[in-house]
Amino acid sequence: MAEPTAISVIIEPLSLIFGFAYSAVTSIHYKWWILHIATVVAFPFQLLLIPLRIVTSVLSVVFAPFLYLCYSFVALVSTLWTWLASLEVVTAATIGVSAGVVLALVSNFVSTKLSIQDSPYDDAADDSEGEESSPLPKRRFLSDRGDSDETEWPWLETSTSPVRRKRASGLLSQTIHEEDDSSGA
Repeated sequence: MAEPTAISVIIEPLSLIFGFAYSAVTSIHYKWWILHIATVVAFPFQLLLIPLRIVTSVLSVVFAPFLYLCYSFVALVSTLWTWLASLEVVTAATIGVSAGVVLALVSNFVSTKLSIQDSPYDDAADDSEGEESSPLPKRRFLSDRGDSDETEWPWLETSTSPVRRKRASGLLSQTIHEEDDSSGA
């Protein structure tokens, strides 16, 4: 028999210990133990769910018509959305028109709420007889008192008749129009 070396003295007991530990670990039926532990842990939660099941069944009966309408509405919207997505060429135009309508409605609402409109005095002056449209802008009243921060700017071209033109109302009158630079730079 050969003399044991220093390495074999350390490796042989460790291999016996690890071999025993491996066989002990693999011999345990983990699936069975985990199943029974989970059953014991879940039992109190199952007891708590019994009243909750009763409440949900009663509420589902009470709200069944409303839920049916909601499901029908969701199905309708889903069908329309699917149909709209299938129209690939028309989708951009539909979104553009929808956005334009929403923008026009919101602009109208905002201009109404912020009172960005012509004064009734402007409309009365337009109805007077004998006046024609003029290139000179009309003074715009922001309130009934007539105080405005805007000043009248005369046109460079003079007109032979003292006639005035009605300004555009709403947010359109506040739009800043840029001109193209024709210098070629």
